[in-house]
Amino acid sequence: MKKLTLLIRPTPDDGWVGGAIYFRNLVNSITQAAREDGVDVEIVLAYEERSHLPASDRLLPADLKRVFFSDYEDIPLTPAQKEQLMAIPAGPERRPFRQMLQYGALIRETGGDLIFPLFPIGDYRLPCPILSWIPDLQHAVLPEFFSPEEIEVRDRKYGSAAKASDAVILSSEAARDDFLQKYGIPSGHLEVLRFFTLPEEAWFQGDPIAVRKRLGIPDDYLMVCNQFWAHKNHQLVIRALSVLKERGIAPFVVFTGSLAENRRGGIVDGVLQRLCEAGLWEQCRVLGQLDRVDQIQLVRGARAVVQPSLFEGWSTVLEDCRTLGKRVIASDLKVHREQDLPGATYFDPASPAALADEIASVLSEPVETSLSREEAARAGAGARTLDFGRQFLRLAREIARVGQ
Repeated sequence: MKKLTLLIRPTPDDGWVGGAIYFRNLVNSITQAAREDGVDVEIVLAYEERSHLPASDRLLPADLKRVFFSDYEDIPLTPAQKEQLMAIPAGPERRPFRQMLQYGALIRETGGDLIFPLFPIGDYRLPCPILSWIPDLQHAVLPEFFSPEEIEVRDRKYGSAAKASDAVILSSEAARDDFLQKYGIPSGHLEVLRFFTLPEEAWFQGDPIAVRKRLGIPDDYLMVCNQFWAHKNHQLVIRALSVLKERGIAPFVVFTGSLAENRRGGIVDGVLQRLCEAGLWEQCRVLGQLDRVDQIQLVRGARAVVQPSLFEGWSTVLEDCRTLGKRVIASDLKVHREQDLPGATYFDPASPAALADEIASVLSEPVETSLSREEAARAGAGARTLDFGRQFLRLAREIARVGQ
């Protein structure tokens, strides 16, 4: 059976932790499925800058082959390609088309059977099929969090995927509904492939108590594990804590996640200022982005994780909690209901009182040791990630017509 060569383009966005974890989970799932099913697969990681590997690369196996755009800068162009390139006015439109030509050279050099994820440019066809991945359609649902320029860029990319990609991959049925409403039925395949977290052995060899003590966190605490972006809704948590304070309830809350702001400035400062103004500083800790293993140890030791987002594509935080058997208090979103974590409770993401009620309910119960839940959840993680890998390989082989 012919080897299947997959060109994978991990996210170059160092501030998008969820994206980095997605590609870690993807590569691990494909590798596991190929090994279990005896499929000959080579994963080649494709980057556009040799001088800067994105943060996501640190989560990926060191033994995978890596190729770089810089190796293909002096690509030979056919007369037709030169004519196409020169027909595009010099400026921002010409660079993406030249990148497609570079990808064509890279694909021919590596023997790639498929490239993922990538958005097509115009009518230019690559030597192999293109799979596009759209994590979510937040810009269509919450346009107030985007500039007109950002919305235009996303609509252009996602619209091109609908018209010209061999397949569009989404991570949830909720995203599928949003996509169909916005762009209609695509010309290629439209697939929902839900990703899951495959735990590392180091997660369970760590000591949650030692990490908690090192970071000065008390025995009993809640966690919020989101980057400080507008739609992550940190301010609602603070307002809910103020409601609880009026009731004489003072849970300790640990906030982790990158402090780099993606679109709307002042979010971090606003959160810190509000904590101080509300008199909540002593019962909260803002830790920023932690080492992944330390982060996991804190999740393991927490009473529960609060996920207050106004919007998600498929929550990495919830998938981490599923793998660890951790209790979740989540905003009542369609996608959170779709993820369907055991024991999860839901609240209106516009209501501080509703979140306060859910937190108070959790605090009224005895602190449970989650070792048994953790072991059961860990046992199921392998099957979930194996299924994700098999679905991806099934689609890849079908699109690339390898082994057909």
